Amino acid sequence: MSDKIEERPEVRTALAEVSELEKFASNYAVATVEQYNAGAEDLKRVKAAQSKLEDTRTSLTGPLNETLRRINAL
Repeated sequence: MSDKIEERPEVRTALAEVSELEKFASNYAVATVEQYNAGAEDLKRVKAAQSKLEDTRTSLTGPLNETLRRINAL
């Protein structure tokens, strides 16, 4: 397994999703009621990606934090 965190599959997937959402959001404009309503669905996508990214982050830092707690308990 690689030592570079950026090369881990779960991190690469999360970064790709964030990049896609960033491109989508950079040109986002709301001018009509329909676009406003569609924006609610788009916001759900962003929130889901945010949650997935947080899950990935905690899956990587959780074991480190647990090890740190055990070391500090010595």
